[in-house]
Amino acid sequence: MIRAFTSGLVAQLRISSMTPLAIVSAVLSPMVYGILVVSSGSAPDIGLTLGIAAAGIWTTTLTSALFAVLEERRSRTLQLLVTVPASMAWPLLGRVLGGAVQGLTAVPASAVTVSLIWGVPEMGDPVVLLGALVLVTAGCTAMSAFLVGFLVRYRFFAGMVNGFFGLVTFLTGMFVPVSALQPFGRYLAELLPPTWGMSAVRDQSYSELGIGCLVLLVWLVAALSYLSGAERRVRKISSAFFA
Repeated sequence: MIRAFTSGLVAQLRISSMTPLAIVSAVLSPMVYGILVVSSGSAPDIGLTLGIAAAGIWTTTLTSALFAVLEERRSRTLQLLVTVPASMAWPLLGRVLGGAVQGLTAVPASAVTVSLIWGVPEMGDPVVLLGALVLVTAGCTAMSAFLVGFLVRYRFFAGMVNGFFGLVTFLTGMFVPVSALQPFGRYLAELLPPTWGMSAVRDQSYSELGIGCLVLLVWLVAALSYLSGAERRVRKISSAFFA
């Protein structure tokens, strides 16, 4: 299990190192959104700075989840993973986490950009900031694992994941605080792990970090269960599914 997970992680990082444009994209895309958000207002605080970085982590993890399955399907290694006795969930999860690690390049990039343009923001409690960053990264990984399960279970069509980036960045408060949402939107937001990381930084709250960890644990268990269920289903269907 650990070996399969590590192999997927290393494979994703190796792929990323061969495509530096993907890393540049992970840094630049959220920067554009962040600059648009603060262009007509005051200097961004640490919450918005983390939000810009979180958007980079999310878009890279989401993209990695998508292309991990597509590449495995195109090279027919996904078919091999299904036919071996070991679970295919772990190498795929390693690929997703590799994308999240790649997305961490947006953290220093966002901090440097904000500091150069608007000045160094007040960092607040470093423990809360570090915990929020871990929660955001792990939360994006868990959500993307669900996408992996869906893509393993069903065929992919162009445009299938359109809108996921904007919806999650909006609901989790990466650019706009969750408190600005309507009640129903806040209820949905509280179901997503990164929301609690963003709120913890803005409120400097350890309790919100704790709640976020519980939400993250539920997501991780649910993602593994869903991916395992998808694996059981595709083991029963024709190998033509992977063509």
